[in-house]
Amino acid sequence: MPLQIRRGTTAQRLAITPLTGELIYDTTTGQLFVGNGTTLGGVTTTGITLEDAADTAASLFSTGSHSGITFAYNDAAGRIDATVTVAATGPFDGDLTGSVFADNSTMLVDAVSGQIKGDINARLGGNLDVNGNSIVSSSNGNIVIQPNGTGTIQLDGNITKTGELNISATVGIVVGNNTTLVDGNVTITRNSYSTASGTGFIFQQHHNTADAVNFTFLRSRGTSLAKTSVVNNDDIIDIVFTAHDGTSNIAVGNINCQVDGVVSTGLIPTKFGFFLHDGITSGAGGTREVAQLNSAGIWKVNTIQALSGTLTVTGNVTGDITGSVFADNSTRIIDGTDGRITATSVTIDNTGYLQLPVYADDTVRNSTIPFPSAGMVIFNTTSTKFQGYTGAAWVDLN
Repeated sequence: MPLQIRRGTTAQRLAITPLTGELIYDTTTGQLFVGNGTTLGGVTTTGITLEDAADTAASLFSTGSHSGITFAYNDAAGRIDATVTVAATGPFDGDLTGSVFADNSTMLVDAVSGQIKGDINARLGGNLDVNGNSIVSSSNGNIVIQPNGTGTIQLDGNITKTGELNISATVGIVVGNNTTLVDGNVTITRNSYSTASGTGFIFQQHHNTADAVNFTFLRSRGTSLAKTSVVNNDDIIDIVFTAHDGTSNIAVGNINCQVDGVVSTGLIPTKFGFFLHDGITSGAGGTREVAQLNSAGIWKVNTIQALSGTLTVTGNVTGDITGSVFADNSTRIIDGTDGRITATSVTIDNTGYLQLPVYADDTVRNSTIPFPSAGMVIFNTTSTKFQGYTGAAWVDLN
């Protein structure tokens, strides 16, 4: 087998296909190539394995730094471990695998657990958009949203939770704001009927004190920042009962607490009013005051009627009574229509006297009693006589 050797520039070498085993020396690169009978310019006569390349890299990059990269070759793992510092003026381009640490060596991202360990704060510079996903905690852990100082949490949407939603405020829950002029509204909607315990609105109290925690309605004039006194006739609260008539919602009744007199420091007289719809007048105009309890403790109502059976009044009745009066056996004692006592006997009071009607003369008697009934008895001061009506005429009784 003869040894054939050629030489020439790279361009000259690449213009021929050397025979198998033919050597060509490239005068441009100083490399020796060998022919295989098919490759233009031949193939290189030298090469290194991947392990050789790794070892070469190990010798070149055992340790050092270059352009913000501090590196060390990890022969056991077969890799180069590097610490990369990205300047603020230049972005990091590419995928990053591993944990991320802050300048103080605290872990911000744990690559093992796949969790963000550091705080996500206002320096995000924009919104945190979970794009329809959830912010959750595992193992019944807490999710704490804690604005600093006078910061607020603003929710422009619904809060939905499967199961019980507990709001445990250390001071109180304010809908609206006590320190700024922000109004608040609360609507509780119930679309299904249930008699189960805990449904609807419940104000629970659990303590061993006889007195209860108040359910309070507060009213002032002015604003929440600068309150001023209420004045006479101001409403403290209207508890309104509303129903739908097929077209709209109308008020069908309300309980009203109202200032009932002059207000002074520590003194605010009030009264309760009870309003119901008369069922005749259309709309809210049909609501009328049907009863009132004023600051003097006087209960005012136009009519008192037994719900069924007999209306029983226990104790003394003081004041004027209009209408008929009946005994326990339902016999009429006083006829409110005729204006007369209809009892068969009259009991004399504890003074021992019974005084009959007194008239100055017959003319006054006749004008006062134009239609007398048989058995009526009066005293006539002119004739100084007791007179009785026979059913046809007045006659002297003495």
